[in-house]
Amino acid sequence: YVFSAKTSGELVCLEAGTGKQVWLTNTVTSSGNGSSIHLTVNGDSVLLFNDRGELIRARLTAQGYHQISRVALLAPTHSFGGRKVAWTPPAYANRHVFARNDEELICASLAVEP
Repeated sequence: YVFSAKTSGELVCLEAGTGKQVWLTNTVTSSGNGSSIHLTVNGDSVLLFNDRGELIRARLTAQGYHQISRVALLAPTHSFGGRKVAWTPPAYANRHVFARNDEELICASLAVEP
């Protein structure tokens, strides 16, 4: 299976061999032109960073999207189409996430016990 974000804000699961859509969810971020979701595999889950500046941990399977947790990391500050977005993909290192907007760069621990 292939999991992919659409620029309209949906997250989809596709059959790798056929390209046939298995499921679609619009709960990861707001729907709209220019929406973004950055996906990073993290063990048996996936970290998703969306254009609202939220970091989500989820399990993605052929059966669907299963959100584990969600936290607002930083404010969306870039103006696009009458709304504010956070488009820059995050970086991960040593159990930390680094994310930035037009005003700040943050580092947050992903460790169970910081």
